[in-house]
Amino acid sequence: MDDNALLERILLLISMAETDEKLEILVSRFLLPVILKLDSQEEGVRKKVLEVLVHLNKRMKSRPLLQLPMNQLVECLVKKNNSSFVKNFVLTYVKMGFPRLGPDTQVNLLPSLIKSLEEIPEKQQNGILAQIVSSFEFVKIDQDNLNNWKEKFQLHVDSDYVKILLEYCRDLLLLPYGFQSLGPTGQTTLPPGFSNWSYNRVAGEVRWSAEELEKAKMAVTRFIISGLFDERKIMIHGTIAMADTRFAVSSIASSYMFRVMSSKEWKDEDLIRSLYSLCLGSVPEQSPVLDVSIGQPQCTEKDLKPEKVRLPICRRVKLKLLPLLRKGAEMVIIMPDILFLIYDCIFGIDTTTNLRSSGLLLLQDLLWYSDDNLDLEAVAPSLLKLTMFMIGNLKYEGDNALKDFYNFKPDNHQRVSALTVLSYLAKKSPGVLADNADCIRMLLSSLEKEPDIDFAQSLRTTISGIAPCFISASETTKRLLKFVFNQYITSSNVQVRRVLVELVRIIFPITDVEGRFLLLICCGDRDETIAKDAVDALFGPLRSYTMDDRSTEKMETDKSDLVPSYGRLLNYIIEQKKFRESSEKGIFIKDRVVGFDKNTFEYILRFVQLSLINEAGLGPFESALENPHRVASSIRPFLLNLIRNESSVLSAHLALLTETVELFPSLNFITSLTILVGAVPEFLAGELVTLIPNLKDLTESNSEDTRLISAELLSIVLKEEKSQNFQNKFLSAALPDLSRKSVEGKQGLLFAIGFLLGRMSLKNENINPYSQIVDTIIELIYNEEHSLITSGAIHAIGQLARCKALKKTLKKDAELVQRLSELSCHAKYSIRIHDRAISALGFLSLEDSFVERRLLVNELLKIMREVKDVDLHFSIGESLVCCCFGATYRESLDLWSIKEDDSVKGETESEDFEFILEELIKGAGSQHPSVRQACTISLLAILRKCGNSKTIVNYIDRIQTAFAVCLAEGNDFVQDVSSKGLGLIYDFSPEEKRQELVDDLMSVFISGSRRRIQVSNETKIFEEGTLGPMPTGGQVTTYKELCSLASDLNQPDLVYKFMNLANNTMLWNSKKGAAFGFAFLTPKLGKELEKIYPVLIPKLYRYRFDPTPRVQNAMSAIWSSVVNDDTKTVDTYQKQIFEDISKHLTSNQWRVRESSCYASAELFRGRGFDAVLEKMPEFFRNILKVMDDVKESVRKSAEFAAKSIVKVLIQTTNVDAGKNSAQETAKFMFPVVLEGLQSSVKEVHALCLDTTISMVRSLGHLVAPHLPIIIPALINSVEAAHHQQLNYMSVRLGDQAATQEMFDSARISAARMTTSYETAQHTLQFLDAEKTEIIVISLLSTIKTNNPLPVKGCSAHLISSLAQLRPNELQPVAGKALAVLCKGLSDRNLALRSTYAGTIGQLVRVAKDSSIEKLLNMLQTWYLETNEESIRSACMQTIQAVSRYNPDVLRNHAGTALSLVFLGMHGKSDDPTIKGWEKVWEEIAPGTEGGIRFYLDEIVKISKMALNAASYPLRAQGAKCQGKIAKTMGQKLDEKVCMDLLNGLKTSMGGKVWTGKEEVVTAFADVIECIRFDESVSDGSELMDLILREIKRGNKDYKSCALSACGRIAASLKFKKFSLIIDATEPIIIPPKEEEDEEIDQKELLDLQIVAIEALGKAWPEDRNVQVEFFEKLMKLIEFSMSNVHWKIQLATVKSLQRILETLDLTLFTENTDALLKFPIYYLGHAMQTSLKLDSMKAIETIVQKMNSINLTLDEFKSSSIKKLVEEQSRTESADLRLKCDSLLRLLRG
Repeated sequence: MDDNALLERILLLISMAETDEKLEILVSRFLLPVILKLDSQEEGVRKKVLEVLVHLNKRMKSRPLLQLPMNQLVECLVKKNNSSFVKNFVLTYVKMGFPRLGPDTQVNLLPSLIKSLEEIPEKQQNGILAQIVSSFEFVKIDQDNLNNWKEKFQLHVDSDYVKILLEYCRDLLLLPYGFQSLGPTGQTTLPPGFSNWSYNRVAGEVRWSAEELEKAKMAVTRFIISGLFDERKIMIHGTIAMADTRFAVSSIASSYMFRVMSSKEWKDEDLIRSLYSLCLGSVPEQSPVLDVSIGQPQCTEKDLKPEKVRLPICRRVKLKLLPLLRKGAEMVIIMPDILFLIYDCIFGIDTTTNLRSSGLLLLQDLLWYSDDNLDLEAVAPSLLKLTMFMIGNLKYEGDNALKDFYNFKPDNHQRVSALTVLSYLAKKSPGVLADNADCIRMLLSSLEKEPDIDFAQSLRTTISGIAPCFISASETTKRLLKFVFNQYITSSNVQVRRVLVELVRIIFPITDVEGRFLLLICCGDRDETIAKDAVDALFGPLRSYTMDDRSTEKMETDKSDLVPSYGRLLNYIIEQKKFRESSEKGIFIKDRVVGFDKNTFEYILRFVQLSLINEAGLGPFESALENPHRVASSIRPFLLNLIRNESSVLSAHLALLTETVELFPSLNFITSLTILVGAVPEFLAGELVTLIPNLKDLTESNSEDTRLISAELLSIVLKEEKSQNFQNKFLSAALPDLSRKSVEGKQGLLFAIGFLLGRMSLKNENINPYSQIVDTIIELIYNEEHSLITSGAIHAIGQLARCKALKKTLKKDAELVQRLSELSCHAKYSIRIHDRAISALGFLSLEDSFVERRLLVNELLKIMREVKDVDLHFSIGESLVCCCFGATYRESLDLWSIKEDDSVKGETESEDFEFILEELIKGAGSQHPSVRQACTISLLAILRKCGNSKTIVNYIDRIQTAFAVCLAEGNDFVQDVSSKGLGLIYDFSPEEKRQELVDDLMSVFISGSRRRIQVSNETKIFEEGTLGPMPTGGQVTTYKELCSLASDLNQPDLVYKFMNLANNTMLWNSKKGAAFGFAFLTPKLGKELEKIYPVLIPKLYRYRFDPTPRVQNAMSAIWSSVVNDDTKTVDTYQKQIFEDISKHLTSNQWRVRESSCYASAELFRGRGFDAVLEKMPEFFRNILKVMDDVKESVRKSAEFAAKSIVKVLIQTTNVDAGKNSAQETAKFMFPVVLEGLQSSVKEVHALCLDTTISMVRSLGHLVAPHLPIIIPALINSVEAAHHQQLNYMSVRLGDQAATQEMFDSARISAARMTTSYETAQHTLQFLDAEKTEIIVISLLSTIKTNNPLPVKGCSAHLISSLAQLRPNELQPVAGKALAVLCKGLSDRNLALRSTYAGTIGQLVRVAKDSSIEKLLNMLQTWYLETNEESIRSACMQTIQAVSRYNPDVLRNHAGTALSLVFLGMHGKSDDPTIKGWEKVWEEIAPGTEGGIRFYLDEIVKISKMALNAASYPLRAQGAKCQGKIAKTMGQKLDEKVCMDLLNGLKTSMGGKVWTGKEEVVTAFADVIECIRFDESVSDGSELMDLILREIKRGNKDYKSCALSACGRIAASLKFKKFSLIIDATEPIIIPPKEEEDEEIDQKELLDLQIVAIEALGKAWPEDRNVQVEFFEKLMKLIEFSMSNVHWKIQLATVKSLQRILETLDLTLFTENTDALLKFPIYYLGHAMQTSLKLDSMKAIETIVQKMNSINLTLDEFKSSSIKKLVEEQSRTESADLRLKCDSLLRLLRG
């Protein structure tokens, strides 16, 4: 059969299909084969196919439920061998058939449909994509089977169909709400981020309303973040969704994006490029502000068709995408795209403040991550211009067209960011700043004017940071900088002047004269901080140099670069001085203008002097003023050479000093002048002739030091200037002046005489003419006129003796020695007099003919034993050196001209040399510390001056022994002196002796051993003041005094304790002494000492932190001498140091523990503990133990050490520090840190808690493996933040349940605000399923056990957070959690129960249906079987929480849940939970009636269970519940249900009357009212008998309820046995007389009567026979009630009468109308109550209507009476009454 025939047959079959089912079968069978025939070569066949398809289209359009063969059609699309013509037709039917499928079928077909996208032509994809997106809302991904879903969809692979789908989804998410589609002529604008093509794709065929678009976006967002895609490919989509303007869309994406963006860096090039393409658009334009051509962006697509050119995204989305872009770290740097984006963010047309801030952050990233391969030089000037503008310094003055781009003012946040950019720019491209002096000028100007203190501080820091860029600046730029700095050096802004100091220090070299001068000016600044900074910058580099360094290699290398040239510096200062004196910067002092103030002058002259000394070859040491003679003699050769070649410089220096002394005659200035003149007096002294009067005046100064140096300068000038004979004139007037001058003047004169005669003697001048002056001076030391005069006389004698100018008389020699000896020890005189007397004794031995040398030596040794002052001991040592050499000693020469290292011919040893050595060696072993100190110092002095003499060589071993013994002294100074002595001995000893000395010192240092000392009664065990005073008031120092104290206290063992303490002190002293020895020997030993470093360095390192300041300072100084490079040495021996500290950390000596703690704090600073990581846990554990030490100082040291270690620990565990390093450190340290959380020591707990929190934050996602132990520990630690008194307060509030609950809830809320809980919650994002299960089990254990309330509450809340953040991971343990939390609902604490309920409400989201059903059943059981209100409240809170957090879950189990809710709603009226139950019912149930109808079976079941419960209140609740059912449903209620309810209520009515049984009676009546009774079957007697029986029982309330129910039941049943009812009510309405006589409660009787009357009215039957039978009796009761005076009885009677009249057959009682009208008429005229009047009128109206219906009329009189009364009432204020009056009047008027 040919194709035409087949097609004709198919058409016939389709046409004959009578039903939709048959048509659907035919379509499924033939549709695709027919379409495939379109590929036929025969035109007739193709036409026939079209005919068939047209017919099918018509049939299918009218049948929307007709299904197409979608599987076949989609498979056809996927096949590549089908023609595009066929696929186009297939696509048409796919579009038609896909929406007809059910949700599940669409989801199953979705993977195939998505894969077909790559086979569909681009123009045809839009409709299919819209169909695909519309089905996303039906996709429900099961996260437990995520891998299966991935395999099904195949969306995580790289393929074209995934790319097409994601592009469409991205465009859909970008589509704004309410944006109109393009019209036929096109629109001039497009939505941001779109091209014409992309917009037509998402909005061309589909017209999205705002609500539809929102729904589609929500579905797309959920589908994208479901886990089916590669995370890198959906980052942009998630970010766009997060930026959506509708909360419903953004909230879905936010939680997902926060989680993934906080834990990863997205270093993906494709992602970064896509972000740039979105932000910039397809054809970005370079910002006009960027004045450098940077080319075209790399990330934009090239050669695009016009319709595919995209616009940039809107600023809202861009703000969200920029943080994602910055996540790319160094990958973000794609040039020039990043520059396009930066300038667009800052200067774009639609930019915002936040975008500008983001642009600056992006610029920071560009500069931070850029490397050497990235050339920024071309754009650096533009970036600098941008940065300066953002800082706020640059005002645009260029092209007017660009002014609009600069019309904003950056805020402070942006300005601070710009400062950071400037710092980065200076590091990455220093050249752009190097020659830009204007930049510094603008920054300084901005700093000067900046009002914001914080920003000014940041700006100052930035200026300092960019200063290194200008080091390499050109000379021209530096000159400009100097000019700028000179302008701002006098600024009133302190910040400006302070930063200038930094700039000058960094930019200009040390030898730059102008730069040093600027610092000199700042040294005199009025602000102390600025002055100090300037002094440190100027003199700081020079402080490490002393005169001892002048021969070292370091000095030879560095001396040329230490200070500027002397000549250039001095000339520049003179030039600036003259300039300032002639300008406004000059200062008026003493009627003249000077260039600088006193402070500035002092620093200038000090620096000039350092320059001079440095150029002279000594080095720029600052101690020059301390030894003028030594300095002057050293610089003399240089000055002589300067005088020969360039004398003008020296003259200028002298003139400057002279002027300064005249203006500011201070000690430093005079000393500087003295050094200069004393060095070359023959050339300069003559220049100071004019200064002689000033110098004479200065010798009378109040300062003795000033008098002394002035006298010496005066003597130099007088001696060298001979032209005017000043010397003779001065000496001639000396004796007269001594008698008339002041005490200070006399002393100054004596100083001058001594110096002048001494210089004359040294010059071999005859001084015999002035012998009287000498005799006078000698006499003065005997007269004791004044201490100052005595001091001056002694000094003069010493100078005369040194210069050999005294007379040689034996008698006077002995007397003079004795007198000077007396003066050197006399307590009356000051230390200075003692010192001068001792020096004078030493100088006496220099006289050639002095014969009393042995006497002099003995006197000096005697003095040495008596004095204790260290300075005097040094003076004695120097004097003994003089005695060792005698008249040949170098001290007798001119000290101004002879250098210290110059050799002196003729020095010979005296005969007293050996005697002196013997005495000193002997004294070194004395029992008196002061004697040992003096002898040690003297031995050192002799050894330094006479080290190479033969006598010293003979005594070298004994001297070494003496020094070694003194190393163990407790006196630091003695140890230092001894170590220096050993150093000198090391120099003088042969090689074998040197090694022996080193070994001995090493043994003492390690073990602390020392030579034994014989203890006698006078042996000094402790220094004075160590143990405090004795009971008698004296000091305890010697062994004898110690024994006496023990005897007085009756504690003999005290001696041994003190001796042990003393021995420990000596042990430390010996170690310290050995360390001193090493310190001094280190420069000499060199590399030989390195062999013992592994032992020496750890000990010495720890000793540096000894708590005793003297030990600490000494050891630090020794360390500095032993170790050249601290960092390198500690790094090398870190393990050894660590082991030594670890060993001694728990020592039994507190000082060892304390020093170990401080040492450990320093050890890890800056270097970490990778090398000792495995031992760190135990070490840190010991640190924590020591934090609980008995001694406070040790505890503080341990705390300091722990904090230091923690700081390093946090840095090491930072996620950026390296994954392996951080994980390894965390693995070792977390257990011990968490162990510390359990400590009862407050400080330990707090430290470990802070450490845990910081480590968790720094580790980031690397913390995941440790979370099972971290989270429980953090939760348990929340209690530490709460004071224990809170527990006490909670217990005290136990009798106030509501208050206690509020208080405890506040405690739990406060606990959730602690950093511990917040950190624990922060870590939840890193959990996986396995760890979640472990953690939840731990938290549940915490809840079950006896833990504090905040801990339990936080545990429950954390489980809630897990349910929200990690639902899939929590699902396996949700059942266990529910079980534990349900048990917790019975907790005694109300706040905890509420918390657990809320957690259950969150947890049901992930729980299985069986667990939820079990939970609800258990709650139902609890509610029914437990009488405790607290448990019922917990049940309500649980259901309410489920309803609040997961209403869908509750709806899925509504049968069980709502039945319990319905029951709970009908509790007692005072039950506080009723509102909660009602709220849940309103939220979940579809209305009251609908809810009851839907869940009737469950509600009836639970109400019956309640009705049969043992609890009476629950029975009442069940009855009330059934009554509500009956009332709501009415006669709609099924008869079987009614009878079921009725039988249950009949059963419950039996038995005694119990509280609440009224509800059963009421419900009984409610249910009966729902039943349609058949009178032929039953007359209701049984039910009436039952209710009538209840009337006779119980109390008033129950009887009243039964009466009311009786009336309702009788009315419902149309009960004809009215006699039963009237018999039951009559005794109540008309009480028998015997009851009236009884005292009964009238109120109770009144209430019963009202109910009885109302019951009569309701029960009045319709049967005429019964009415006739009981009418009279009824009227009797009504008349009795009407006659009651109480208006409530009257009102009830009228109401009952009204009901009776409605059913009364008036034809039977026409003669009784007057009786019926009697009381209503009466009440209408006399009643006061509106309600009574209104009901009376209703009764009258009913009677009149009934009479009219039977053609009866009122007589005229009665009618007029009623009208009159009604008219009166019509004027009342009551609207209801007026309306009724009008109605009745119309009725009466006919």
